[in-house]
Amino acid sequence: TGALAQVVAVSWDESQARRLQQGLDAIDRAGRELVRLDAQRLAKMNMQQRLDLLEEKIVHFTENLLHSKCFSIRLLDRKTNKLELVIAGGGEDLSLDAELFASVEGSGISGYVAATGRSYICHDVSQDDRYLPGLKGAKSCLTVPLQMHDEVVGTFNVESDEVGAFGENHRQLAEIFARYVAMALNILDLLIVERYAASGQ
Repeated sequence: TGALAQVVAVSWDESQARRLQQGLDAIDRAGRELVRLDAQRLAKMNMQQRLDLLEEKIVHFTENLLHSKCFSIRLLDRKTNKLELVIAGGGEDLSLDAELFASVEGSGISGYVAATGRSYICHDVSQDDRYLPGLKGAKSCLTVPLQMHDEVVGTFNVESDEVGAFGENHRQLAEIFARYVAMALNILDLLIVERYAASGQ
């Protein structure tokens, strides 16, 4: 029985490792696609259209690898310390009215993650005082920091209507993808700056 349990455990570990590696490979592909932004195409778009394009790519990732359509991306305004909502997926079921700041208290899990720079898995929102309502009927969520050059620039939050929907593998995948999201947002920002400088506006 002990030998059988050991074989099962090894098999399970290998299966987990294989799934994680497949996820990492998919993240790498998704991330490279995310930052492959055509400058000429973007030049013809306004800021909202650019964000919509980015949102489409992120929705595809969250559905396929994190198994959720509901997410929000907030960028940190250094002057006000406020987390400004820039992209959200989830439609009418996602409530995003709350004003959030980078703070360990009073601004929910996103505020905590922005203030500490540490990812946060909430297995059950009903048991977590930090959680502020987002997705209608949400049962769990995962929030990771967006970072550029080791500096927190925002947060990436994903929510699920299932308890315990997110584990360590999801956290690792989301953290890697969040780096690509930060890079893509930074590229969009730089393109806007370049365009304004070139046009003299």
